[in-house]
Amino acid sequence: MPSRFPSVGDVRGIGLATGVDPVTDPASREPNPLLAAQVAEEQR
Repeated sequence: MPSRFPSVGDVRGIGLATGVDPVTDPASREPNPLLAAQVAEEQR
């Protein structure tokens, strides 16, 4: 999935227990807390 979506740094897990790391830059893999907060808010 990271190759299709540049804002995704890593995806891991099994079934419903899945973790996705949003990043600002795919090369540096710097975390993107703003995107993480937006995704969490949309899931409410």
